[in-house]
Amino acid sequence: MVRIGPDTAEFLVGASVRAPSVYNTQPWRFAHRDDGTIEVWADRCQALPAADPAGRELVISCGAALATLVLGIRWFGHQAVVRRLPDPAQPNLLAHVAAGPAYSPGQQELDMFHAVLDRHTHRGRFADIAVAPALLARLTTLARSAGVRACLIRDQRKLRRMTRLTTAAQRIQLRQPPVQDELTYWLRAADTPERDGIVSPEPDPPAGTTPVRFRDTRPDALPDRRATTILLASGRDDPMAWLRAGEALQRMLLHAARHGVNAAIYTQPLEVPSVRARMAALTGGGYPQMLFQLGRSRGVSTAARRTPAEVLVPAAPSLLAEHG
Repeated sequence: MVRIGPDTAEFLVGASVRAPSVYNTQPWRFAHRDDGTIEVWADRCQALPAADPAGRELVISCGAALATLVLGIRWFGHQAVVRRLPDPAQPNLLAHVAAGPAYSPGQQELDMFHAVLDRHTHRGRFADIAVAPALLARLTTLARSAGVRACLIRDQRKLRRMTRLTTAAQRIQLRQPPVQDELTYWLRAADTPERDGIVSPEPDPPAGTTPVRFRDTRPDALPDRRATTILLASGRDDPMAWLRAGEALQRMLLHAARHGVNAAIYTQPLEVPSVRARMAALTGGGYPQMLFQLGRSRGVSTAARRTPAEVLVPAAPSLLAEHG
């Protein structure tokens, strides 16, 4: 194995924190061990216990960060040797990553790593431009390589059903004050110095009012019919499946971003257990893990990220336990 030095570790972590996460919570920590390896840890301090009580979305987010870390090591010309969930006694330790023998990355992998800064979550309407079939075919292959199925939902009846389920999930969460309080906690003012959370779509909503996400019934609050809808599904529903789903998601999003395509991610239908179970029918079998749409957008917003200094910790068990 090749030791990853401190400067390289900081660079790799700086790229990895660009991964997507629900509410931009960035629920990860990285440990740079004395032997030059890097560990990916779940940071439960950044969890969403109301919307994501099992931590499924949290682990998916960490899987996306892991995918970027692997691409970065390959970009440096080394194989990435990954052990996922290496220690059953440490469930928050999601991956141990080492730099292995010399490796010549293909152009696609180089392009994906170069797209790390180009990938953004889109929160508006998409342009009326179709995503190329060849690109969609490549994205489904990328998902399959991670053991995840990417279900392209084209049937209009299924799309209408998905929209109804999304609306149903929104209404259910309207009646769940803890979920609304959680969203409010992660909303940030436009001039906030904090580097996590999401900037509120409306300036300073009055105290006690429902955040815009839960009372917006305009058409653009629902999935955009002009975009391509994809539902990621796994054969199992456990932390390993969630981690792999996150890896697949990030590789797909980076490849799409390199071709000028961004994603809008819809978590609500999969946060409500009864709705998620009904959403499974759209996959033809399997457990839905992530619902998103791809399209071309005229502009994207950039969310702030915590710096490597904030998420990269020494590999001392006591320090990591504080964030577990």
